[in-house]
Amino acid sequence: MATDAAQAVLEAFGRQVGIDGLGFDEGGHCALAIDDKTVINIEHDAPRERLLFYSLIGVPAGELAAAYGAILRANYLGVETRGPTFGLRPDDDALVLSQYLPLATLDLPTFEAALQNFVGVTEDWSARLPGLGAPASEPAPSPLGSLRA
Repeated sequence: MATDAAQAVLEAFGRQVGIDGLGFDEGGHCALAIDDKTVINIEHDAPRERLLFYSLIGVPAGELAAAYGAILRANYLGVETRGPTFGLRPDDDALVLSQYLPLATLDLPTFEAALQNFVGVTEDWSARLPGLGAPASEPAPSPLGSLRA
């Protein structure tokens, strides 16, 4: 069950966007459908006192090694993911985007900003998915360039 603080922030967000009664189920889970293609899952991780956002991006259509290389480059210091990180779902190797939010500092503005960023990153990468691993795609250079000591 979600803590009162986590539930209160989710309910306040729901009221703000016109979803009365938005909250966690008995297992501490909530799913938000943003449009026909984007679903954001929110889970309360009680033992670690944090919320988890996650969304299924899918399986790349191109060469998997090249696609996963692009994902690893994107994950580098969170530059191309703006904070959230990618992982592979163990049962089918689909790409999943995720991000944790600590409950200790959670308030409505923090939740809203994090959710808005997460939705934007999810939509961006969902749109990029069909081209990941395609032979014509070249990896973009890192915006940070090379690290120097």
